[in-house]
Amino acid sequence: LIHVRQSSTAPSNAGSATVAGLAPALAMLREFFFAGSRLDIIFAWAGIFVIIGQSVFSAYIKFAINGWYTSFYDLLQTSGAMLCSNVTALVDEAEEAKLTESRQKVWLGLVEFLRIVGPYAIFSPAARWLRSHWALRWRMCLMRSYMAGWDPNVAPVEGASQRLHEDTRMFSKGIETYLSVFLNSFCTLFAFTPILMDLGTKIAPPAWPSFAWLHAFGHSWMFASAALAAAVGLGVAMLAGSKLVGLEVANQRVEAELRRDLVILEADPGSISDSPAALAPSKSQPQSADPSPLRLRSGTLRSTTRLLPPAPHFERIWHSLNANYSSLYSNFFLLNLWLDCFDQAMVLAPYILVAPRLFADQCSERITLGTLVQTSNSFDKVFASLSVISENWGGINEWRSTLVRLRQFEEGQRLSATASSSRAAVSSGSGTPISDGQEAGEGMPMLPFGSSLASDRG
Repeated sequence: LIHVRQSSTAPSNAGSATVAGLAPALAMLREFFFAGSRLDIIFAWAGIFVIIGQSVFSAYIKFAINGWYTSFYDLLQTSGAMLCSNVTALVDEAEEAKLTESRQKVWLGLVEFLRIVGPYAIFSPAARWLRSHWALRWRMCLMRSYMAGWDPNVAPVEGASQRLHEDTRMFSKGIETYLSVFLNSFCTLFAFTPILMDLGTKIAPPAWPSFAWLHAFGHSWMFASAALAAAVGLGVAMLAGSKLVGLEVANQRVEAELRRDLVILEADPGSISDSPAALAPSKSQPQSADPSPLRLRSGTLRSTTRLLPPAPHFERIWHSLNANYSSLYSNFFLLNLWLDCFDQAMVLAPYILVAPRLFADQCSERITLGTLVQTSNSFDKVFASLSVISENWGGINEWRSTLVRLRQFEEGQRLSATASSSRAAVSSGSGTPISDGQEAGEGMPMLPFGSSLASDRG
């Protein structure tokens, strides 16, 4: 049975996305971790431990590589200085032995790097494979739960098929992705904050007057610089992407309407295309002796009535789709412009703050190349961990819009259940069922977007 298309003219309720999104999120957590089958519950908690383990292991690998940077780049610096000092002089056996030893240390350093990253190169794909199955199981739990509460006797909420099919996938995938991202950032921050604080005790802030305020933070001036930069990045990103949730909700609504009408067009073209009078047989062509209707490849029968092309029906949807995507792309342009420019500026930030110490007047204030690379890497890891929200702000807003749509879907199911109970009570009390001729939605609660709880009958 194909429901007759209904227009969706109610305004989006995206303003309550943050508050309203918590309720379905908690319900979805309960559905997977406590209310599913025994196997699903075991898989749910095992997946959490795998995600946490991968985040901790990833932070440890970054920590080990950061320590490797110092020794390896210091080795390159001393080896290069040794070669430059002997470029014109005769090299005796002792100096040749030092050069040979230096080359061997460089190769051993590269082997040490492979030893550090080798286990993670094997563990990470396996963990991602398990995380993908973990997200799929969560999605299946949600779909079973929603399907169990689906009442076929009442009209579904707008875009119900897309919410059940696409939004559950986006929700579970978003949980799997951002849970891993946030845990990874937390573990990285936990590992690199002490390193950056320790480097702050060894390296003084820049002596330039414009950076004099950094002296107020003492030995934690590097961490304070990264934290303040991340706060600025997040604040501007939230301002530039403040409308993304509402735009995503509106865009998904139009996408759902387009997908639904295309499915109806494929299954029942007469519901979409105009139906003029049946085409009379041409005099120039003999009429077929077999008056039977046409048979499609799928085995269904189609009347010989000629239907007009369905393009006019989709003009309004195409216009809405184009307008929604134009607004969405404009907001993403502003967000990405800020993030890209800010990221490139932060790549240079540690070098601007620390690199002048390579050429300090006093030998006690000079740093080595290895220390510079370690400082840059540590600063980058701390800054990236603190700015993880701003870096993923576009995807987070898309996930929040999915929560809004799932909340509306759950609210529609709740209203459907309430209406079914009320109709059953009225029917049992009066003994008179609601007639088919009663207008849909008359005297009945309404679902979001103006869809009535009574089934539409074409």
